[in-house]
Amino acid sequence: MERPNMKAQHTSQDHECHRLFFEGGPSFRLAAFYAQNIVQKLDIDSVIDIGCADGVVQQNLSAHINYAGYDANAGIYDEADNPDITYHPVEQSSFDFVKEEADAVLLFDVLEHTLGFVPYFETAMEWAKKYVVVSLPNEFNFRIRAGFVRGKDIPCHGLQMVNTDGGHRHLWLVNPESATRVLQKSAAAKGFELAHIFHVGPRPKKMYKRLVYDVIKAVTSPLAWADCWVWVFKKKDAN
Repeated sequence: MERPNMKAQHTSQDHECHRLFFEGGPSFRLAAFYAQNIVQKLDIDSVIDIGCADGVVQQNLSAHINYAGYDANAGIYDEADNPDITYHPVEQSSFDFVKEEADAVLLFDVLEHTLGFVPYFETAMEWAKKYVVVSLPNEFNFRIRAGFVRGKDIPCHGLQMVNTDGGHRHLWLVNPESATRVLQKSAAAKGFELAHIFHVGPRPKKMYKRLVYDVIKAVTSPLAWADCWVWVFKKKDAN
């Protein structure tokens, strides 16, 4: 992986931790942000994008990267008229339709929607020649915790999800630190190792909010401030 344009924090373990910040906006998509700032920097020529929605990742990758997207389409985005994307019934797994391996398999905000959190990740590794890239929401950050204390539902978990499409609901309350341990253990059993963790959070546009956020980042761990975490797992024998 090429070193991102940011300062990496070396840990006592064999992976690097990075911080990424986004400013958001009406058209902002996290998947596009991940494609530009993480996937695009990998040494790859092909990707399998599970849960691809309308193919926004493909739109943000170099043209030379062979792309195959798969989605049960939970109704969040309209289906794209794209020959590189396969849409399938919700009751089936995207991996049932994958035809060949790729250098990288992407699981952007996918595992929290699956009953088989670990088995689904293990299947992704079986189709990956070099990398598996996983993103998950940080549902333990200070904003979600503060909302819970004030009586708000945890997003995508509460009864506000009644009568919504089942694919929108999160089946796991994600603590990224716990997820790291679970994913690392599964990866090691499949011959993969954790190479990078990206802690992803917003960059507030209003100065006073940015100052408050900067203080929180300075005195707390990413579990408190990051909106999402992204893990890059690399196959140990990959060139």
